[in-house]
Amino acid sequence: MEKSFISMSDKNKKGYGAEKKVWDAVENAFSARECFAYWNYPIFHSDYDSRKEPDILLFDKELGITIIEVKGIRIDNIEFIQGHEWSYLNYFVEKVIPINKQNIKCMLCQNGILKYIINSRNVSWWPYRT
Repeated sequence: MEKSFISMSDKNKKGYGAEKKVWDAVENAFSARECFAYWNYPIFHSDYDSRKEPDILLFDKELGITIIEVKGIRIDNIEFIQGHEWSYLNYFVEKVIPINKQNIKCMLCQNGILKYIINSRNVSWWPYRT
């Protein structure tokens, strides 16, 4: 397996700066590994009306699939977290359930792209957490 890092990101997309910061960190951290990664890879599935697009989709020979959901928020933007639901202040959405987005995307990857990969994980990454 050869390593490959493919960006399909749009510089005008909301959250681009945060995603770019994480993408650069992933490229650096995995540069010596047998892996490939996509930044904003579109995944289409017959059960869904629209596409799903993991922020970063990483396939590593040892780790399997990793879905990275980038949250370009600052700690001041979080009003509260109740269970898996996050409520935001002064952000472009009011509420989100990051784990649901990750689970759907991971399921699509396992069922659609590589049915036989057993290992998978979901990660939320906050590049502006401090």
